[in-house]
Amino acid sequence: MKKLEGFVVNGQEKKIYKLVKSLCGLKWTSKLYHEKFDKVMLSNKFKINKLNKCIYVKNTDKGYVIICLW
Repeated sequence: MKKLEGFVVNGQEKKIYKLVKSLCGLKWTSKLYHEKFDKVMLSNKFKINKLNKCIYVKNTDKGYVIICLW
């Protein structure tokens, strides 16, 4: 496993990072992911489709941006 550039501290190259919390494999992972995704999309002026909560729409000067979350 390699550390990403910018995360290596001089003199501590051989240290390993401890994962404090993981969402993988948990029953509510998708719910948390979707809530976070909603916040990001809404903060970028997207609107959630009323009929399908996985579709985000944004009207721009050049047309519409449609994102479907699967």
